[in-house]
Amino acid sequence: MPACVEQYLTHVWISSVCGALVRDAGLSRPIVLIRTTPFPGELIHGYRGRLMRSNGVSDDKQLDTLMRAWAGVAGSGYREVPSAVLFAKVAGVPVTEFVSQHSFVSLRRAITWFHPETAHGCESMLQLLWSGPMHLPRDGAYLCEHCVAEDIESHGMSYWRRGHQLPGVFWCDKHRAPLCYVEKESAFQRPPSEFVETATRLSPGWVEELIGNPYLQKYADVCSGLLERDRPFDVAVVSHVLKAEARAQGFQASGRPVKRPLLSDMAIKVIGRQWLATVVPALANKPEGDISYQVDGVCYLKKSSSSAAAYALVCALLYSSAGVAINALAEVRPQDLGIRRKRRAELSTDDLIEAYIQSRGDYARAAERFDCVYQTVASRYATLGFPNFSGKRGARLFDAAIAFYVEEKSWNESIAAGRITPGEMENMVRRSGSALGCALREICVSHPPETAAKRPRRLSPKEAQELPEAMPLLGMTSG
Repeated sequence: MPACVEQYLTHVWISSVCGALVRDAGLSRPIVLIRTTPFPGELIHGYRGRLMRSNGVSDDKQLDTLMRAWAGVAGSGYREVPSAVLFAKVAGVPVTEFVSQHSFVSLRRAITWFHPETAHGCESMLQLLWSGPMHLPRDGAYLCEHCVAEDIESHGMSYWRRGHQLPGVFWCDKHRAPLCYVEKESAFQRPPSEFVETATRLSPGWVEELIGNPYLQKYADVCSGLLERDRPFDVAVVSHVLKAEARAQGFQASGRPVKRPLLSDMAIKVIGRQWLATVVPALANKPEGDISYQVDGVCYLKKSSSSAAAYALVCALLYSSAGVAINALAEVRPQDLGIRRKRRAELSTDDLIEAYIQSRGDYARAAERFDCVYQTVASRYATLGFPNFSGKRGARLFDAAIAFYVEEKSWNESIAAGRITPGEMENMVRRSGSALGCALREICVSHPPETAAKRPRRLSPKEAQELPEAMPLLGMTSG
């Protein structure tokens, strides 16, 4: 018997023996959950597919039900027990380790304003685990046929590698060969070996040009470096560092009228619109001299940060290597810039409501009761639909709200009682219905109206190769 086959059968046998017997809530017979160990760098979507195949289930919901029963949390929802927590328990590793090594959470929130002190996969911040670990940075499922062959030889099976799914990276870093891709995400339910013959192949010449571009190689290395970190960078620190470096090199580093060269224009010049259309589609048709907030904005936006890919792109443009770029970001601490962050408090809805009542709807006074970051409390109250009644303007809004909601006066009478404008009244009522507003916005995202303006979408590499390209990729030198 070949060694690889014997190793595979042993792996399956051990997984079966280690499977836990659980009782199905709806059946009288016990069922078996076959647990398998994730491969190094295996993508969570591919691991989920292997679990589905090992346990003979046909869809995600069945697997989710099975895992929740095995973990003793049958009937729980993803908010109480996120899927990533279940996968980590099945894999037998800590949640932080599983999320950091098998998902794109560490890249998705690589640079953030929202609790940057919190490690990736931290269970004390469950909202970061609700959907983040299942987020893919680009459409499709990418594979390297050379890796597939090696995996079958070494493990007896192939698996989906996380490193092959990096946005804008269309080559295998190990074999320096073009990746293939399958357009449907459902491909992760099957091993990549099943798609080697049918997957879409990229033009070897185009990919060779991409590999030979020093800026793209730095970009890929920065993405990989961010992916390996156990916690994010504070966006305020990153924007400070990039702004200083951009100014030192003579680039525009503010949102004011353009007077200096733009980083976005440099990206188009040294990389080209074809590749950019797959990562930052807004640059595919950007006129020269027009500012791009997705790219140029990373130097000065303190909260409305862009994607990690945009930051990685700017780092590749400004620094000589990925190591120099990441070290530059890591050398500056928030306290060095005077950024002070209070400890994060666990805020229950009941406690928030009680504090709101006791502080008469004053966000600042409520935040003092919890001794935590004001923005955290304000964000929670906005989500609950509770307006801020602090200050003179807040006092007038408070009078209008009392007249409208408590005394049940008419719309115009309530406006007069608070001495506010109709616009202020409308804004307050909209905020008080924020939960409904959030749901309606999600509906519009999932089912956008035909008349809504559409944002440019990322192109697939096949579509990008068909774009007219004015600037060549060959012959570029590192900046």
